[in-house]
Amino acid sequence: MTPPLLQLEQVRCSVAGATVLDNVSLCTTSDHVGLSGETLGVRALLTGEATLMSGQAMVLGQSLGEARKNCLFGCAVALSHVPKKWTVRRVLELAAEISGRSVTDAASRAVAAADEIGETALLTRRWSTATPVERALAALALGVVTDPPLLFVNPPLGMLSSDHCHRYGEALTRATQDRKLLLEIARSPQDSSEQSWVKSLTSMCYVFDGRDTGSGEPLRPGRARYVLRVVGNAAEVQAALQQVAACTWPIHAPSDWSRGRCAFLVDVDRDAEGVADTGALLDMCIQSALPILELLPV
Repeated sequence: MTPPLLQLEQVRCSVAGATVLDNVSLCTTSDHVGLSGETLGVRALLTGEATLMSGQAMVLGQSLGEARKNCLFGCAVALSHVPKKWTVRRVLELAAEISGRSVTDAASRAVAAADEIGETALLTRRWSTATPVERALAALALGVVTDPPLLFVNPPLGMLSSDHCHRYGEALTRATQDRKLLLEIARSPQDSSEQSWVKSLTSMCYVFDGRDTGSGEPLRPGRARYVLRVVGNAAEVQAALQQVAACTWPIHAPSDWSRGRCAFLVDVDRDAEGVADTGALLDMCIQSALPILELLPV
């Protein structure tokens, strides 16, 4: 049986003493997964910025520490603190060396990573003078420099021109052709190229932080909690949800996913057999002309 791509069980982690995730659980087994919701903490956990305080974090069936040690995943996240005179080649070589590669092997992997995404010209670029798209591409190369089976990507949504989005998209496709993908989606993709990155995903996974539940009410027995994302403003959605007898008042509105779209957590009653009937919720959306973007169990 294939192990889950990412599995978190009641995870609590912190960055510099500040809690960034608390009581977070999720599990996804697809190969190309979009990660949305409260993603900042998950990113910090994967990149090593966050300290795991409690709970369990697994990547491809191994604990987070073992998965990192065994290079089961790479992180394509833009770097901010790099010496001005360093080239992209030097950054890639150092990353490979830190993972345990010899100096000679690291030099080889740096070239291979740039070639894999189709951007070998990047190797001679100085980090300090690299353009936004070049840094985004360098981050992709950094993510694949150890040749991991899984790539976590924080894409530059909204930061690139249309032409640069297309260039980045081609590199992303090359980088994930033969490996699994976890793509962070912190905002709604706007450009057609950005939208194509999301359309290529096989599933979506929503991160809900257990600390913030709006009214502070825990999930009652006999109910199931769902993330509902719809087109419309928060006031319209709240008014529509009030009309649904089978659902409680939304207990949490994480934030606008993008302008004109919002997300709520909604509790739905289970029947005598423990099955949550979302029919009334779906009917409400249809009757109120609120197009559903996602309906996912938490």
